[in-house]
Amino acid sequence: MSKQIAELEDALCVRLLERLPRGCRLTEAGKILADNAQRWRSLENDATRAIEEYRGLKRGRLAFGASLTIGGYLLPDVIAVFHRQFPEIKLQIEMANTEHIQHSLLTGTIDVGLTEVPLKSEKLVSSVSFKDYLVVIAPAKHPLLKKSGVPVREICRERFILREEGSGTAECFPKSAKSNPFATN
Repeated sequence: MSKQIAELEDALCVRLLERLPRGCRLTEAGKILADNAQRWRSLENDATRAIEEYRGLKRGRLAFGASLTIGGYLLPDVIAVFHRQFPEIKLQIEMANTEHIQHSLLTGTIDVGLTEVPLKSEKLVSSVSFKDYLVVIAPAKHPLLKKSGVPVREICRERFILREEGSGTAECFPKSAKSNPFATN
């Protein structure tokens, strides 16, 4: 220990300890160094604790995106459960169409996204959480309701309302439906 203190004194070009017949005491330079070392140790402990909290989901931020349908119907319950489990995590939520959410993931504006359709970019990874079904609705007297097992091609010839460009739901329809002159966005 004496050797290490002597090397430190040489490196700093100051005396840190005043050696006395019965022990030693800190010089003014020694007191300054001890005070800074103590603050550094405290800062190191704070940084270590903050990193441990971050790794343990006790603090931090999560930017979350969801398509409009998921955001409107499923996300509120998910957010409530998440907030109860991780109250110190700050959530930033973005709701937009599927195309926008996937773009936000690619640009790093959000960390996680939920959309309805497969990804368009090989730079993103996905997994299916659950399945949803699209249901065609029509007036009770519509001719197609008299048939059983109507092919999508035949449905696409009908007049219907489509979601906006970039919507995951709209992506589920074949191209022929999108070019339907009667389809409206």
